[in-house]
Amino acid sequence: MSLIDTLEYFIDQIEGDLEEISWEIQEETNFEDNSIDLLSEQYDYKLEHLNNLKQIKTILEQQQ
Repeated sequence: MSLIDTLEYFIDQIEGDLEEISWEIQEETNFEDNSIDLLSEQYDYKLEHLNNLKQIKTILEQQQ
């Protein structure tokens, strides 16, 4: 498995995590006492990692 394949694996995994968190946020809006703030922080944190991984992947692809 190459470095780019490994990055793609983690990118796919984080994209799945973001989708799951997005659904949780939508569900939480149904409740008055919700944890949207915590979920939003988690989403932002994962999104930052996703963007970093995509940037690394782009750099590696340009070097090939």
